[in-house]
Amino acid sequence: MPLDYSKWDNLELSDDSDVEVHPNIERGTFIRLRQRKIREDREKRRMRQERAEALVAMNKDLVQRITELRDEVAAADDAAMEAIARRWEQDVEQSRAFTQKRDAAIKEGAQPEQPSEAEMLAALKARISDDLLKAAARLDTPEARRAEYVAQLSTHIEKLGKSLQDAERELAEATADLARHIDPESISHSGFDRSF
Repeated sequence: MPLDYSKWDNLELSDDSDVEVHPNIERGTFIRLRQRKIREDREKRRMRQERAEALVAMNKDLVQRITELRDEVAAADDAAMEAIARRWEQDVEQSRAFTQKRDAAIKEGAQPEQPSEAEMLAALKARISDDLLKAAARLDTPEARRAEYVAQLSTHIEKLGKSLQDAERELAEATADLARHIDPESISHSGFDRSF
């Protein structure tokens, strides 16, 4: 029965025995630089996968929230629509406050905070509200406003759906890239975790 050694083809080892180095570069320094590059590449692959996982989870949650919001708007009567509009105005103010805080941090040269999902949803509501204000001249009835809300939310759901597909594709590529390389963390395990 032939043995299959193909699983070891992607093993990343720093082979120190047969490294030919340029005469002006010290051999030990070259080997350390090569080992550091291998570690940095591993960390980049791991960070890429973690970022893609976070993006997929966030986009799925945002699509679900926006879909619920669209269904709420579509099912609302006139009184409920007024309440929704008042809530949206509060969210728009919250979004503007976050935008001002972020812009102030950028002007100071600091790294701005990553917006939370609630802040992203508030920013989306602010964008839709701005679009509705632009279209206010032709939207005079509550039914027309409701239809415009639903249309705007549906457009954003489609955009987020495309973004979610891209994020899932990036996650699949990152996972495949991570699986293509064998590193010590993927094959090692603790044998005995007992302490006395």
